[in-house]
Amino acid sequence: MFLILNQKIFSLNNNLKIKTMATKRTIIAEIDNKIIPNGNILAKDTNKILKDILDCDELNSSGGSTDGFSFSGASNDDNGAKLSYSIRGIVGLFANFTIMISIPDQNVNNLSFPYEDPKLFESLSKVMVNSENVPDFLVKIRNSQPDVIFKKLGLEPKKYRIGCLNLRFDDKNLYFSIEGQEWEDSLFTGDSIFTSFTIHTPGTKKIK
Repeated sequence: MFLILNQKIFSLNNNLKIKTMATKRTIIAEIDNKIIPNGNILAKDTNKILKDILDCDELNSSGGSTDGFSFSGASNDDNGAKLSYSIRGIVGLFANFTIMISIPDQNVNNLSFPYEDPKLFESLSKVMVNSENVPDFLVKIRNSQPDVIFKKLGLEPKKYRIGCLNLRFDDKNLYFSIEGQEWEDSLFTGDSIFTSFTIHTPGTKKIK
């Protein structure tokens, strides 16, 4: 019987698949490598990083911390623009923004959306160390009547336009600056932007 038990244990050990866990150092290195300035991180890369964090013994032990944060809500700009947002991430590592912005008036490119939860500022401050120097993101600008817009401009119609989105924040507001790549990419009444991006800004000094 003892021999049979040993054989079963040996067979079980042979069938086990040993998984090598990512370390804190390799996870941080992958975040720095994937989340680059002026670029977007793929959803599959974000999922892999999150799974590595959850599986990492070093981060999940009593000496490590993987405090997550999650905020969602809606806000209105003084000019009537509307923001719907979901902001999630890991404290001190990264933040993912999923946002939808609707524009009621044309030529309003700088938007200010107030928020009330002070914990949002605390969480973002540990990810975006220097909020004055954050990456830019190219976003698709949609409008329900593109033909009307391009007809006014005397240009051939396109399905959508491209804009450059920049995000800053303080303890009261989220600030979005949206600049057109060309003059015809300025904002118009009825424009909307729906995008998702991930930020990790470790206080890099601004290049002069």
